Amino acid sequence: MNLRFYITIVGLFVSLNLYSQIKVASDSIYEYKFGANQNLWDEDCFSEDSVCVEVKEIVYPIIESNNFALNAFINDTIQKFLELNQIKEKSPKLEWEYNCADNKPFEFYANYKLIFSNQDFLCLTIHTSEYACCGANGSRHESIPFTFDLKQKKILQLKDIVEEKFYKIINEIVYREINDSTLENFDTIDYLNYFIEISSENVRIYYETPESRGRNISLDFEIEYNNHIFTESFLSSITK
Repeated sequence: MNLRFYITIVGLFVSLNLYSQIKVASDSIYEYKFGANQNLWDEDCFSEDSVCVEVKEIVYPIIESNNFALNAFINDTIQKFLELNQIKEKSPKLEWEYNCADNKPFEFYANYKLIFSNQDFLCLTIHTSEYACCGANGSRHESIPFTFDLKQKKILQLKDIVEEKFYKIINEIVYREINDSTLENFDTIDYLNYFIEISSENVRIYYETPESRGRNISLDFEIEYNNHIFTESFLSSITK
């Protein structure tokens, strides 16, 4: 299948008072990979000439402003994370049918949500889901926040907004916020280097749970801004 078609969905335009204006638009890519060895499949389950073995549907943001260096930094970061440079075939969205779980394709879906924006920060969280093929019992669901410091052109980590004097006890603070007695080895996790999601009310951090019965998901916890660990410069930037 050699269809090559790029679908653009224009939406979610957000004006920010930085460098004139920034626009956040949504683009979608549909990629399908096909295999021709039908002998791998039960004939009662599939009757087409070729077999769909992998499906990807990705919705991602594109930043547009009159600051081209900033555009490139944000857009390149997101597109590299989603490995869009590896997608060769871009197809119109297709509907497929399969008659039993044994020929269900591998599926990958990605979408995003705009969380926060002001003159200093732009926060987007990308949510991904993967589902195993061929009736296997496996799935993975992740949430990855990207908070861009628009002036420094960097991605914020927890250590960037926490007072240095709290670095040594940050894991204790995090563990207290998570309040999960089943979390193992929390004291060895480097939370200071975790990416963060910021909003007008709090900071959110996502962490992965141990895989259980083939299923892996991201959980999250919040740290309110009234917590004493944050720097004054960060808190003042949030309230601008």
